Amino acid sequence: MTELFDNTLPLGLIDPIDLREEHIIGHQLVAITLLGIFNPMGPTLIPISLLRDDDSDIAYILVTSLNPFNQTRQLVARLDDNMESLATFLPLLGESQAESLPNSLPSLMAFSSTDEFALSYIAASTIEFLKSIPLTEPLSDTVSSYREHAGDPWRRIPSFEEMMEGTTRKNPVEVAPPSEDDWDDWYDVMFNRDHLTGELRGIMNAWNGSIENIGIGLPHMPLEEAMAEITALGFPFFTPPS
Repeated sequence: MTELFDNTLPLGLIDPIDLREEHIIGHQLVAITLLGIFNPMGPTLIPISLLRDDDSDIAYILVTSLNPFNQTRQLVARLDDNMESLATFLPLLGESQAESLPNSLPSLMAFSSTDEFALSYIAASTIEFLKSIPLTEPLSDTVSSYREHAGDPWRRIPSFEEMMEGTTRKNPVEVAPPSEDDWDDWYDVMFNRDHLTGELRGIMNAWNGSIENIGIGLPHMPLEEAMAEITALGFPFFTPPS
């Protein structure tokens, strides 16, 4: 057992630790939540996993951020290796300064668990963390746009030319805090099959498109490598229906 899994270490958020190969060798990765951000200029997939060791009572929350042009993998919290501790510390991720965490509200949220109790437990804890992210518009407007263009994220964004001109960039604004009903509506959309498959398809298409349109000659991560890494983190390989 490495020093990383010393049972005497305190629990809680930690200064982010960049993941190294030695952290993974001999340990297990358990998939928790897959977040995604549809953005044709730089789509992002953010798998949140648990790094654990059979000989230790503690585990780590690992947040991986994969973008065509930038990738980070960080251990961000130390916790007891059980569901209750995970549900306690997931909401606190909003207080972490880890660069691998999203700074805008994801348009995709998927879970690996098929157990209904575990799913609801993890989903509620994840949403509590996402509530800390500054919004660029009222959440009700976001939900309405998702529903109006269900399954086709390309229809809810400006043209590529407008985005290249930078005239449509949305910055965080001061909006009234979303109600619990707003969050319930957002949650319902995230679990809508048309939305889920449409976002996954859009992110994959945007991944290749961003490389072809703005990343020519730049170092980049091919989509196939990103999908292979997500699979290695314990998530199934998502291939949305055509």
